[in-house]
Amino acid sequence: MILSHQHQFIFFCNPKTGSTSVEKSLTPYQEGQEFNCGLRQFEDRFLTKVLFQNKHLPPAMLKAWLPQETWNNYYKFVFVRNPWDWFVSEWKYHFRLKRIDKTDFYKRPRAVAAYCKNYFWLKNLYEKKKFEVEDIDFLYGRLKNSFGIFPNSQGLHQSHYACDIDGNIIVDFIAKFENIQHDFLQIKSNLGLDINLKHLNKTKHDDYRTYFTKESRQRVAELWKEDIERFGYTFD
Repeated sequence: MILSHQHQFIFFCNPKTGSTSVEKSLTPYQEGQEFNCGLRQFEDRFLTKVLFQNKHLPPAMLKAWLPQETWNNYYKFVFVRNPWDWFVSEWKYHFRLKRIDKTDFYKRPRAVAAYCKNYFWLKNLYEKKKFEVEDIDFLYGRLKNSFGIFPNSQGLHQSHYACDIDGNIIVDFIAKFENIQHDFLQIKSNLGLDINLKHLNKTKHDDYRTYFTKESRQRVAELWKEDIERFGYTFD
């Protein structure tokens, strides 16, 4: 999340939608933590850490703590992505193979040991070329556990980065990963900033449509129905 007082905007980082690239471009304007952004109960340091060190904070949580005037007046935006394409990118990122150097053996011996023990399991998952229904359910459950501290976070629906818990859209602009350059130009224009966008943290994979069987494709449609309908996506 990037919050700028000077330019009055808030960018919410929806995972695997080009958020790292956009965040990198906007980082020089990050003023949220330094200037406390008028948070209620800001004296609670734990709260401050949760809000500003959690990159993927959803807007409903921040809205609850910002003064209403700040929330209403700041330009709020987020990127979303085709849920099937998003699923493949999440899978590749979630089960990615990490590079370990010799310093890791001294600094994080237990983590390195656990990674080495599970290396071939991760490698098999990462290299999957076709998802079955069980794979869809598996990642859905993993994401639910990973983001369990967020309200209404089952399966990490992208809608939660645009809506409140009642399903009402609470951001001003929903940009699309598929139109990232075009939509980023619109954001630049709205903010009046001279910034460039570079694609960072990119996961490498084939065309997302090749990864699904008829059944697994349908399972994604069932589990992420909310995102598909809200943002107008189809498999193709």
